Amino acid sequence: MSVHRDKTASLASNTVVPTGDIVGSSAFAVEQTALKMINEGETDIFIDLSGVEEIDTLGVQLLIALRNLMKSKQGNFKVVNPSEHLTQLFLKIDVYDFLNVHTQQTVSDSMAADVLPLPVGT
Repeated sequence: MSVHRDKTASLASNTVVPTGDIVGSSAFAVEQTALKMINEGETDIFIDLSGVEEIDTLGVQLLIALRNLMKSKQGNFKVVNPSEHLTQLFLKIDVYDFLNVHTQQTVSDSMAADVLPLPVGT
């Protein structure tokens, strides 16, 4: 399990990119990376799960806690690019909407999805 803060052009710098499984104590690496970003003043946190194969109860609880922390700070939290397996898991345990999951999107697409167009002719 490794975790890094993405600084490439394809993702926003406020994106946590874990690889491998988020299970047991490895969930704490994700937490520490995200908390460091929050302490540095980030108001939007993205967790890119494109490199994650499995997540256990502790990992899901971590995502919920990070989402709640960001909400308490009036920030935004999104989970992006989960595999089909993880998407089905989030739906099954009824946290898909709560965690603000976005499948197969870049972070910039995900941010743009929050901007709703004004109706034409009003």
